Amino acid sequence: MYSPYNAITGSMYQGEANIIVLTDKAIDLKTNDPRWLTFLQAQEHGYKIKKGAKGTRICYASIAAPKAEETADGEIELSGRPRKIFKHFIVFNATQVEGIPEL
Repeated sequence: MYSPYNAITGSMYQGEANIIVLTDKAIDLKTNDPRWLTFLQAQEHGYKIKKGAKGTRICYASIAAPKAEETADGEIELSGRPRKIFKHFIVFNATQVEGIPEL
């Protein structure tokens, strides 16, 4: 089974949609390399994205709890509402990166 993960942090990608998208892209690239990373991560480690390589969009969604504040009498009070967090990232497979060590 193909289990995509971040080449720098080692974290497995979560969410069915992300796993399907990354697996499908790996098939298109004809690779079994499960490592993916962002342009910035590649740059920070001295790697280069190969010319013409196209990244793959993945997303992160979460709900942040309301802010907890301590009242004057030491009680914990929640203020505000939960916040929705939605971010997207463009990632590249390790086969699209020059300088990254072999798997």
